[in-house]
Amino acid sequence: MIQGDAPDAYIYLEDTSFEASYKAIDKIKNVNGISQVYGLGWTTASVGGGDVDLLYVTEPEYVYCGVL
Repeated sequence: MIQGDAPDAYIYLEDTSFEASYKAIDKIKNVNGISQVYGLGWTTASVGGGDVDLLYVTEPEYVYCGVL
């Protein structure tokens, strides 16, 4: 199920450090025709004996899906 923004493209970085990620984002922002660029990641947490996938982004206003 997709709720909210569905990106046109994904880029997977070899170096996922904070510095490398933001350097790549800044570089892509300057490409003609690009309107939004953001980092997207996830991790899994255990809650009450079950696993929950947590999603995080660098620009949450780009992926707002009406959930508060």
